[in-house]
Amino acid sequence: MIKRLSEINLSCGAGIAIMIAAIILSLMIGCLRSLMPEYLKVQKVFKNGAYGDGFSITTDLSKLGESARNMAALAEQAIGETENIKAVKQARDALDNAKSVKDKHAAYMTLTYASEKLYSEAIDDERLSETQAKLIKQCYTDIQSRILTIKGDEYNEMAEDYNKKVSKFPARYIGLLVGVREAELFK
Repeated sequence: MIKRLSEINLSCGAGIAIMIAAIILSLMIGCLRSLMPEYLKVQKVFKNGAYGDGFSITTDLSKLGESARNMAALAEQAIGETENIKAVKQARDALDNAKSVKDKHAAYMTLTYASEKLYSEAIDDERLSETQAKLIKQCYTDIQSRILTIKGDEYNEMAEDYNKKVSKFPARYIGLLVGVREAELFK
């Protein structure tokens, strides 16, 4: 009889362990199934825009980079290669090579600063023709327009909302186990 009771206790213990494992597994799968699509949506907004229309930070960074490159090329034609032109070229290369959102933001900040310095140097240079000055001014205006568009983009707001969900219990702890992570902010 005592042997039979210990077998029952062992069976109950194994059943409870299996039940706990099943609950933990279902929580992990549920967390992954609910948060992963949201994470992918946030990443998609960075690349394709909130409505999938291409109005996104990625597009604006590309256009900003083109305008900065054009401004540097125009300035270089008229005044030769300067430290500010080199800085714009290097910052543009860094933007092209940036992989993460954080790296893209750092390159963006460097490029906008370098572009500002180049514009200040070049716009009043007497060696610029009227056409070159006009084109450089247009490039600078395009850069400023992209900066304003990026500031108004919905990506950071969506990423912050997602990050709030990820930081709550149980997602915070289960997410660590299944690889769910916070979205990087473009800041």
